[in-house]
Amino acid sequence: MLKKLLLAAAMGAAMIAPSFGATLSLTQSNLPAQFLPPYGTLTVNLIDGDTASFSYQAATGYSFGGQGAFDLNFSATNYLISGIGWTPLINGTNPPTSVLSINSSNGGTWGDFNTSINMFDGFTRSVTEFHFTLDNPTGQWNSVASIFALNSNNRVVSDHIFAFNPLNPDGGAFDTGYATGQAGLIPGQQIAGVPEPATWAMMGLGFLGLGLLSLRRKRRGDRPLVRLA
Repeated sequence: MLKKLLLAAAMGAAMIAPSFGATLSLTQSNLPAQFLPPYGTLTVNLIDGDTASFSYQAATGYSFGGQGAFDLNFSATNYLISGIGWTPLINGTNPPTSVLSINSSNGGTWGDFNTSINMFDGFTRSVTEFHFTLDNPTGQWNSVASIFALNSNNRVVSDHIFAFNPLNPDGGAFDTGYATGQAGLIPGQQIAGVPEPATWAMMGLGFLGLGLLSLRRKRRGDRPLVRLA
């Protein structure tokens, strides 16, 4: 029994594998001066050598949408985007999946990107959060930074944003513009992995086994020695 508990502890510890992650702040924009950064963030987690997750989060007062809603320049030459999901700005106005498209060589304010995710154009169809998974079956990444490649304007990511206009909030007025982040803001740092609930359970069993083993040894040490004459 103790051997099984010790094995569970070892397996639990092994399952806490480190992951690589970084958060890119979207701070540059061609919006009017009254719209202050940050406009949002892009969090990237490297799950393994060929899979990464991406999550855009708009800052308060901003949302993502329109053509070229999310532009990225990946280092991968052959990849697959899956698991696309979003949170609509206005409940019940999700952009239908038929208007989501992925194009290449999108030209925009911040240069050309090899990947552009387009959404339905319009403020009321914009989203406050957007996420997807990227798979690269033909190559290996060793950091978040290695996922990206600089474009001709030294950018790796940009997004099309809508901004609530504080000068005319009742009229529903808004301004549009592009926000971007630079490659230097992607450190590709290593962060501690977060154990799954099952892993915590296995580790708990393991620690219980270690405690029982320690208790057994202590009890054995308390026994008086019996000498035969």
